[in-house]
Amino acid sequence: MPVTTKSELGRIQMELGQRYQYLVQCLEDRPLKFPEEGAGRGRWASPEKMVSTMGTAMELRLAVQDFGTILKEIARLK
Repeated sequence: MPVTTKSELGRIQMELGQRYQYLVQCLEDRPLKFPEEGAGRGRWASPEKMVSTMGTAMELRLAVQDFGTILKEIARLK
């Protein structure tokens, strides 16, 4: 079992929770702003069945990378 200081473990737990919450916020759904949103030059066959995420593609990528960073830090605990 890994051993670390209480303060370090508390910091890691807090960081993990914050980064997870941000990732979840980015993945929340919202209705499309217009029926063609995200369809490129076309249209969705059933736009009422489609949703978008609250976060942009860049925000999602950054949130996933950030979450991965804290997971790597946890994996390094000894």
